[in-house]
Formats: sequence, structure tokens, C-alpha cells
Amino acid sequence: MEEWVMKRPKKIENLKIIEHVGGLYATFDGERYWRIEKWAFEILKLCDGRKSISEIARILAEELQMNWEDVLKGLKPIIEEFERVGFIKYV
Repeated sequence: MEEWVMKRPKKIENLKIIEHVGGLYATFDGERYWRIEKWAFEILKLCDGRKSISEIARILAEELQMNWEDVLKGLKPIIEEFERVGFIKYV
């Protein structure tokens, strides 16, 4: 198993998700906002620092009734983007 699937992502403490006019937005300071989809927010909520990426993929696979490997493959770019924009860190 690849090393990255064992990492434990955690949502950054000062990242706030707010709902506004039916949409979800992420912000660190209230000045810059990113619109996020509900499915991305659901993934972000699983990033609690206790679950590995592999475990997150397993939970999503069960909820979506999909193959774990397929979910893991689709989850990789999402987690990488969360890291790139600073929404998560690894613990």
C-alpha cells in the first residue's frame, strides 16, 4: 500500500465553513472565500486527524456502495487539493 494512504489529514483549526444563500464557503479570515461543494465538505469533515486516508476511503466506499480502490483513486486529487490550498495538515 502506498505511503500517502496512511497519512492522517486534519482540517486546519481556523478554517471555517459557512453557509450563505444555499452555498457552502470556506474561509480562514473572512476576507477570502472558496465555494465548496457539499460532497467536498463531507470529505473535509472526515479529516479529523484520527482517520487515515485509507480509512476515509473505506467510510466513503461503504456510504456510496462503491469499490474501495475506486474511491481511493478519486480521493487522492481531492486530498491533494485540500493540502495545496491549506485546508488540511497531516498529523
